[in-house]
Amino acid sequence: PELRARVMPVGTYIAATAPLGEALHRQLLPQDAAVCDNNFALDYFRCSADHRLLFGGRVSYTTMTPARLEASMRARMARVFAQLQGRVARSTRVQRSRGAAWRRSVGQYLRRRLRC
Repeated sequence: PELRARVMPVGTYIAATAPLGEALHRQLLPQDAAVCDNNFALDYFRCSADHRLLFGGRVSYTTMTPARLEASMRARMARVFAQLQGRVARSTRVQRSRGAAWRRSVGQYLRRRLRC
């Protein structure tokens, strides 16, 4: 109850393509690294072991899923990776991941309560 006023819902979204094959995987991320940009609502991406592009981004601060989420995520993927123009199809699926964001005072409160 004491934390309720300081915790808020945060939604971020992750899209996964169908397997792209090793050659295209290496074109997209030659070093096979996990990457993020520096946008305010950042995008982050990496390739999976089976050569899918995992692309995260967008953010919402409500419990509602943004309108046209899948189309928006596909467009963002294609904008970042020109090689995917025309390949980011309906086989790309989007999942919602939730977390909670809080102000520093919540962390201070928890440390005091837990004595850590």
